[in-house]
Amino acid sequence: MNLSYALRLLSISLASFFLVYTLLGAALNLAAPRALRLAGRLANSVARSGAKRASSFLFAYRVAPLAAAVLAVFLFCVPSFLWLEPPASPEEVGVPCLALAVLGAVICVWPLARVAKVLAGSVRFGRSCEEQGHPADFRGESAPVWVVPQMSPRVAVSGIFRQKLFVSADVLRTLSPAELAVALRHERAHWLCRDNLKRLLMLSLPAIMPSSRGLAATDRAWAKFTEWAADDLAVCGDARLAVSLASALVRVARLGSNSSSPAFLSSLVEGSDLAERVDRLLHAESRAEQRARRSRTALLAASCAIGTLVAAYFLWPATLLAAHELLERLIG
Repeated sequence: MNLSYALRLLSISLASFFLVYTLLGAALNLAAPRALRLAGRLANSVARSGAKRASSFLFAYRVAPLAAAVLAVFLFCVPSFLWLEPPASPEEVGVPCLALAVLGAVICVWPLARVAKVLAGSVRFGRSCEEQGHPADFRGESAPVWVVPQMSPRVAVSGIFRQKLFVSADVLRTLSPAELAVALRHERAHWLCRDNLKRLLMLSLPAIMPSSRGLAATDRAWAKFTEWAADDLAVCGDARLAVSLASALVRVARLGSNSSSPAFLSSLVEGSDLAERVDRLLHAESRAEQRARRSRTALLAASCAIGTLVAAYFLWPATLLAAHELLERLIG
């Protein structure tokens, strides 16, 4: 593979990525209000797992354009080019393709600086807490919890792959044993769900357009439902634990928190929906799980996805030919 051939393949791949990512992202941005309503219904329809399902749905919704663009490039664009474009072909890449390729490269590289900056802040936060604090064992906790004399946020899970749970000393003085235990359970739920890694992935998503209000609202809703899901996992449907967690949220909020904490932290008191979380914990109602409608929807979506993949597999040469023709028309 000579350099010119490789550069043509790279240009067409970046241009294809930009087209698929931008078009699908714009469509999902327009459909965001409906997605948010669906997520809200999910969060309120199932007693203990609704918030988790709503959070997972919104995360998949946000990552879908990136996943679709990557799959389009590696399953259709690259194979069709390698199969139907011989290295000795004199065909050159047109100006539209080069322009789209540049845009594709920009939207891929641009988020890296933002991610690096926030990740560096998270690393500094973790190192500072380790230098000032000390690990301690708490009843019911399988791993040590780092106690820090002064820290904001007051209770948080830091790190991506090597996570650690930190708690401020004034929280230990303020909360009762029951409140402290359920607060740590909340943070451990973030730990087990790998919410910091999900934050990293969402922060690294390329921008779709200068003003994507629908997707920004989706990000906020995801953060809210992620906190709800951690609350649900912490209390496990126990009314007494729910009251203890609600009390812990209020007490920790009164201690104050630094709103400029690193983005890769999952903290106990996060976001502006504290009153809604407390009200939800105190007035949780037991409901029968509405599995029938959810199962039908999931089965239909899975069937459509599997059917599409099977059809593409059996029609692979025809699919590659169609993909190549589309590339020729759009960016050739």
